[in-house]
Amino acid sequence: MPSLDKTNSSNISTGLEKLETLLKTLKLFEEDRVKTFEDWSFSEDEKCSISEMAKAGFCFTGDMSKDDDSATCFVCGKVLDGWENTDDPWIEHQKHSANCQFVKMRRSEDELTVEEFLDLFKHISRQYLTNQYKKKEAVFIEVVQNIREIIKNQQF
Repeated sequence: MPSLDKTNSSNISTGLEKLETLLKTLKLFEEDRVKTFEDWSFSEDEKCSISEMAKAGFCFTGDMSKDDDSATCFVCGKVLDGWENTDDPWIEHQKHSANCQFVKMRRSEDELTVEEFLDLFKHISRQYLTNQYKKKEAVFIEVVQNIREIIKNQQF
């Protein structure tokens, strides 16, 4: 019987580690989104600060060495760029993606219930799967077009 407890404990630990890794990957927590903004050009005393960007659900996905200040919502996947120091990330998010579940909630993560976190997780998962499907579909369409072209160019 003791080995069963050890096994269960090990399985729980492994499951929790996997969950933590998944949550960090999905940027569900604000602190993980903040970490993506290493090279952000605006200071904390400006409206478009790192902390405000993360609170509004954005992760930095650009490349500042190429003057690309793109930021992507961790829930809806909306990408915005061309940020100015006076931009309010919440207002910009609302303006460009009003149907985003995170925008609709418009609350800090410490105000969200477990049920609301699970709802966000559901939306993130749906968005992720949709994006993966679109990528696979694009590859499939390209392969089909190439095959059609090969068949069309064959002489019988």
